[in-house]
Amino acid sequence: MDFSDYLIPVQRVRAIGKPPQNMVCLFAHMKNVVVLPSVGTRSLASKLGGGDLDGDLFSVIFYEPLLPSDAEDAANYEHAETWTIERDSTVEDICDFIVEYINSDVLV
Repeated sequence: MDFSDYLIPVQRVRAIGKPPQNMVCLFAHMKNVVVLPSVGTRSLASKLGGGDLDGDLFSVIFYEPLLPSDAEDAANYEHAETWTIERDSTVEDICDFIVEYINSDVLV
């Protein structure tokens, strides 16, 4: 398989560090956690491989020589059509959805 057309999405962002003390934060006690913003014109997650967060791996790099010096526009990942049915779903519907998802989750 030729992956030359599939660039790895890299986005350079600025971390804010610890959550502000005067704000409620349900994950402040956790270690080694990256929280991606979900507000704005486009979420950061949507710029990294489509934004579905279905097990994607992320790298957090602090070593300056490895950081990209040029900013590139994020790839535009088209949203899939919403699959709806006009009745209560069944176990068979769920199985069909999973099989369709697995079959469509390919690069080529």
